[in-house]
Amino acid sequence: MPYKWDENKEIAKATMFYDYEAFSKRYPEAVSEGVTYESFRKKRKRMLDNHQVESAINVNPEDIPVNIRAVFLNEQGAEEIDYNKFLELAPQIQEFFDKIDPITVYEPILIPTDRPIVLVQGSCLHVGGRYTFHKTFQDRFHQILDAPGLYWGSLGDEIEGFYPTFFSKEAVTNQLFPRIMQLKALEGILDALAARNKLLYGTTSQHGAQWEEKLTGENSVKPMYLDRGVPFFDGMGQIDLQVGDFTYHIGFSHKLPGYSMYNPLHPHIRALRERWPNADIIIQGDRHIYGYSKQLTYVEEYDAGRRNSPWVHFIQAGTAKAGLDKYTIRGWSHGVFEWPFILLHPDEYGIRVTNEWQQVLEWLHYYYGYTPND
Repeated sequence: MPYKWDENKEIAKATMFYDYEAFSKRYPEAVSEGVTYESFRKKRKRMLDNHQVESAINVNPEDIPVNIRAVFLNEQGAEEIDYNKFLELAPQIQEFFDKIDPITVYEPILIPTDRPIVLVQGSCLHVGGRYTFHKTFQDRFHQILDAPGLYWGSLGDEIEGFYPTFFSKEAVTNQLFPRIMQLKALEGILDALAARNKLLYGTTSQHGAQWEEKLTGENSVKPMYLDRGVPFFDGMGQIDLQVGDFTYHIGFSHKLPGYSMYNPLHPHIRALRERWPNADIIIQGDRHIYGYSKQLTYVEEYDAGRRNSPWVHFIQAGTAKAGLDKYTIRGWSHGVFEWPFILLHPDEYGIRVTNEWQQVLEWLHYYYGYTPND
């Protein structure tokens, strides 16, 4: 016989809202009579909204379970988690997370020296990519390893890094090596830098970390830096780089907020205004082009002794992925193999920037008496 809605009957049965056992018995009965769960739920809710149930049933408040889930767990022989236990346990788990996955946004770094050093901003290596200049990178990297006084800070995108499930299959198939081999090559690169005490820090990026984090929840690149004793920045980073007796304030990111089709250094200017007003140097990677500008700013802050200098240096790093990348040339110019080399003096404020390796060699010869074998 078809099920018909009986208002009086349903009101009499309405204790299901307060009693888990009544609910568990009533619902199968309604289903057996041809009522869908959604219909059953909506009709019950409408009765409650109309306040018909409150006056129709006499329920002892002490018999009303506080939490239907708690009643269910009790029937199963389980115990509901007390919120105080939860809140007491959470900080311990947070502390454990922070130890194995530290979130760093600022780090002081000391380089004890009485001579100027050169900071190399390695950006967008894209190891394993079809359009990467691997031989050019190898040659320049060996020059950096052999030269004294050079230190390496990474701006991310160290590998091409595409998983087979990446949405662009063209990007996946244009990798020369699978991702696991790219990571192995990166390990060797970082080992070579760390063995010569040249590695200073790493930072997050799309190819190097973020796509993997979104897909798997993990980051294979970050532990490589941490295991070699240097900080890894999960976002925009700031370091106080002490070179000898003088400290430089440097802000950097793989990709800074902001974009201008007319000025590739627009994100740097925005970062100075919004984030690092005391920065001596602001650096970005990501865009695969090179740019540099020295700008006078916040003169009054310098006069008041709150800045090292009235000058700020904006630097845009290039890439080793300088080939005719199909994706890039459909909307932009192809990348350029240009990395910034930043000369920093140890006794007093002194910054010089170049992208010319010959200029770097002249610095090293003057300050270190260095001449390359080749």
